[in-house]
Amino acid sequence: MDGGKFTVGKSPGTLTLDADYIQLANGTLEIEIGGTDAGDNQDLLVINGNADIAGKLTLKFIDDFSPTTGQTFDFLSVSGTQTGNFQNVEIVDLAPGFEFEITPTAGGMMMTAMSDGVFTGIPGEINDVNVGFNSPGPETSAATGDVDVPMLQFEVAPGEDGIFITSLTLSADGSGNDAIDLAAVTVWVDEDGDGSVGAEEMSIGSRTYDLDNGTLNLSIDPPLEVAARETATLLVAYDLAGAGADAAAKIASEVRASGVRPSRPASRFSVGLAAWMLPLVLGLGFVTVRRPKVSVWLCLAFATIVLIDGCGSGGTTPDPDGTEPDPVATAVTFRVTLTAIGAAEIGTGADASVNNLSLAGTNLTVLR
Repeated sequence: MDGGKFTVGKSPGTLTLDADYIQLANGTLEIEIGGTDAGDNQDLLVINGNADIAGKLTLKFIDDFSPTTGQTFDFLSVSGTQTGNFQNVEIVDLAPGFEFEITPTAGGMMMTAMSDGVFTGIPGEINDVNVGFNSPGPETSAATGDVDVPMLQFEVAPGEDGIFITSLTLSADGSGNDAIDLAAVTVWVDEDGDGSVGAEEMSIGSRTYDLDNGTLNLSIDPPLEVAARETATLLVAYDLAGAGADAAAKIASEVRASGVRPSRPASRFSVGLAAWMLPLVLGLGFVTVRRPKVSVWLCLAFATIVLIDGCGSGGTTPDPDGTEPDPVATAVTFRVTLTAIGAAEIGTGADASVNNLSLAGTNLTVLR
């Protein structure tokens, strides 16, 4: 294995390879440990061939299991020749200070606990909650009016009893207005795990944010059942509002392309001059009886000024040089974070909720 992570399974069990196993320096083997029974509550990799070992070993503790001093865990069985060793060992979900040894055996490898461990993983029935393999990258983009925009893919893995997922808590942040700019926030069961909404996917809930940068408590009704030792892959997607804004921008662009510009208000000069001449005309009204020609000439002058300015500014006129400025596109961002999962154990109904999560999705940029 050149790079990447090799896992025995989504839950403890035995995986048998009828081939040679080669792990290079940049590869990782992940083993889950929830007890001392290899192949039952602890992963066991069986290689019916040769094994050439290098790179990293990750030991992930699950099911509230804390090892005690002297316990041994056989995690690798090799029928052929075994060479090499792991250069780095990572312990996951045990408190710092746990001491251990990794030693080769006659036909494989084992871990021995040299001190007592303290479990620090997710308590209760849910073993793991993590960002999915095909979750959107750190930075993505979309346009107003787009629907089913992937924001966060995550996985939920229960333990030996299984769970019903009853609710999800999401929080929003970013410069966009989540209460106005988002038409819907929908959670899908990502059946094929590809990180996108397809025709085969099932929606388990949809809502909108009441406040910008607010919190959304999404009830799952009916609850989503996740069987024991299985993994549910879920996808949070946004429907973006604002298609009307795009239409308005398109109309403005077409108007500019036609070389026609809208009416502009009368100039300050004409307005000021007209305002000065109007009282003059009214004040000289008494002259109309004795000197009708004076009044006629004043009225004609006033009407001419207004008419000339109206022809130059009223209606629409060609804009051959296309100097009207383009509207400035603004970019806004959105992001969603999973903060809690409401759940109950199958059978007993015991609370299996997980709080204080912080699984952040992509930083979505939208131009409008």
